[in-house]
Amino acid sequence: MSTLEKAIEIAKQLANLPADRDVKRVVFPAPKPFFEQWFGDPDASEIRAAKAKSELMESMPADVRRAFRYVEMFDQMQRGEAMAMLPFELNIR
Repeated sequence: MSTLEKAIEIAKQLANLPADRDVKRVVFPAPKPFFEQWFGDPDASEIRAAKAKSELMESMPADVRRAFRYVEMFDQMQRGEAMAMLPFELNIR
C-alpha cells in the first residue's frame, strides 16, 4: 500500500466513512513560478515576457534586483532543477 493510499484510509477513518466507500481524488495544478504569474506563460510570448522582465528589473534598485534573483532560484528549486551556488557573492567593479 502506497503512502497516499494509507493517508486516504486514515482520512476516511477520521471522517467516519466506511472503509469500502470510494473517494474522489482532486489533483490541483502545480503553482506557477513567480515571474510566470506576473508576465504570463513564457511559451506563449517568451520574447515579450523576457523584455518586460528585463525592463522591470533594470528599473529597480540593486538590492531589489538581487532579491528577485533569489526568487528565481527558489522557483527553479521548486521545479526540481539542479542548483549550484557559491557560498559568497562576487562583485567586480
